[in-house]
Amino acid sequence: MLDENRERAQLAEMIWITGRAAHSGYDGEMNFDVESFSGLPVIGGGDVCGPDGCGPAEGAGTAGSTGTAESTGDADFAHPAIELSDGTSIPQLGFGTWRLTERDDDALAAALETGYRHIDTATVYKNEEMVGRVLGSSGLDGVYITTKIHPTDEREPAEVMAASLEALQVERVNMWLLHNTSDRNVDIWRAMIEEQEKGHTASIGVSNLSIAEIDELIDATGVAPVMNQFRLGLSLHDPEFVAALRERGIAPEGYSPLRATNLDDPHIIDVAQNLDVDPADVVIAWHMAKGYIVIPKSATASRIRSNAYASRLTLSEQHIAQLDRMERTA
Repeated sequence: MLDENRERAQLAEMIWITGRAAHSGYDGEMNFDVESFSGLPVIGGGDVCGPDGCGPAEGAGTAGSTGTAESTGDADFAHPAIELSDGTSIPQLGFGTWRLTERDDDALAAALETGYRHIDTATVYKNEEMVGRVLGSSGLDGVYITTKIHPTDEREPAEVMAASLEALQVERVNMWLLHNTSDRNVDIWRAMIEEQEKGHTASIGVSNLSIAEIDELIDATGVAPVMNQFRLGLSLHDPEFVAALRERGIAPEGYSPLRATNLDDPHIIDVAQNLDVDPADVVIAWHMAKGYIVIPKSATASRIRSNAYASRLTLSEQHIAQLDRMERTA
């Protein structure tokens, strides 16, 4: 198991860095043949995850099956994806931009080059223009964009949305979240529904709201958020809260997964040593295995890459059960 996971990690890094994941693997310099690793599993190519678990999208291979990068044809991290209750899908792995500034173009560019296809920003991050600039110059189409409206913003929600669209250089975003709770929740939520009806956002959701606050929105408008983004890690895992969200058709999304986890916990250390990976890699892999959308953030290119590769790490049922025992230790 140690050697297999070490080889799989090396395989992933080599093929992703050289940008040859969907090709033969030979670049004229490394003499690297993907087919020589045909016995190693490639996880996540083309998967779509719904309330009942994850499975292959149409035309894709089975998640967790044995294959090669060439056989999946998956050259980025747009998959696996989570199917939301409104019929749209969101890449399960995202790139968080909290604390990235207008000068952090290189970090976002590195994320896109690595293969992230889901970018999370917000008006209060004050980096939407940077995100729009880097996305615009990337030449990429179909990158999933999430932004947020904060309740302390004194502008009308329609003005906030217009400013976000202009900064991001798009006609609509994929997801618009109510960033935090306040006594204006229902009023802002009504305005967000209107912006969705105008076609300015494909989906609407919330961030950092309790079940009671979410139910208030549903009772007042008849419209449920499709996602709740909140701080989630192995040390803050609340299965009852997650179950309540899923009962309402709301997908859980975790931010600050590494900050919300005690990386020195013996449960993580044991699994990491068993798989010959870093504890941080185990955290990302656990989120993926649990079907949680996860948006790790880093400004360091090497960590940006390793977070992405960790999303394809295989955890056994025994590993997951062992990690679940860490619940709410922080």
